[in-house]
Amino acid sequence: ETRHFSHMAPPDLHREIARIVGLVRWGAAGVREPGLSHLAQTDPDEHDKLYRLLSMEKEQCSAWLAAADMPFTTSTKEAKVAQIMGLPLGAMPRLETSPLGGFTANDRVTVESVGDYAELVCHRRMVEDVAHQMAQVRHGFEELVSRAVLERFVSERELETVILGSADVDVADWRLHSVAKGFGPSAPQVEWFWEVLGEASAESRLLILTWTTGLARAPLGGFAHMHLAFTLQCDSAPEHADRLPVAHTCGFQLDLPVYPSKQALLSKLMQAVEHVDFQIA
Repeated sequence: ETRHFSHMAPPDLHREIARIVGLVRWGAAGVREPGLSHLAQTDPDEHDKLYRLLSMEKEQCSAWLAAADMPFTTSTKEAKVAQIMGLPLGAMPRLETSPLGGFTANDRVTVESVGDYAELVCHRRMVEDVAHQMAQVRHGFEELVSRAVLERFVSERELETVILGSADVDVADWRLHSVAKGFGPSAPQVEWFWEVLGEASAESRLLILTWTTGLARAPLGGFAHMHLAFTLQCDSAPEHADRLPVAHTCGFQLDLPVYPSKQALLSKLMQAVEHVDFQIA
């Protein structure tokens, strides 16, 4: 009996993973056909081989393929797993290689068909070889969100925003739904903090948001939808004036020392963000 490595896991494992995580990116129109750039993450050796082939000049590629006598086949997923695990290929129940697409093992890759070969390898690795697992993931995800709901989304990017939130941090909205505690009425540090955020790059604003709250993205619908208001807490101890600010992500709170200038606040804040030290207190 032919057995695949995907069958070594419990039958509903992939579906249960999708149910537990609930953050699978699955667009209404289905998954886009993966390309060579995606293969670099799953099979870097195969990616490098194909990339070199596709990067060659036509004459050089033709000569290389003629010398290699390359068939329209690729390693089976079982052979790939066996290679990783150090298992003898002779113990595998399937052949080491199998033909691609509508080709046979007797067909040879030519300079005219090398592009088709690369596309078929990518399709085999990232679609056919994981079809069983992805079917279970999709099944589990659709138990959480019906297909009718998914079809309302124009693209997977729109669905990602609904699930994860927005990568665009609206500083004005964040400030509107935040509170400052412990600062005197004329203390400039609160204004400096929001000015620093407003002048920061989009990437830096997202880093500061994540460091201070633990949120990877801005909440969908704005900061009014955070379950706790962000708090800017004054750390007025004179001996702390040269310390880094301290973030309490569980409570959405930032302890901000009384820095003498906006530049000092910026320097200390970015130093803290870029040298994250997580502790449970």
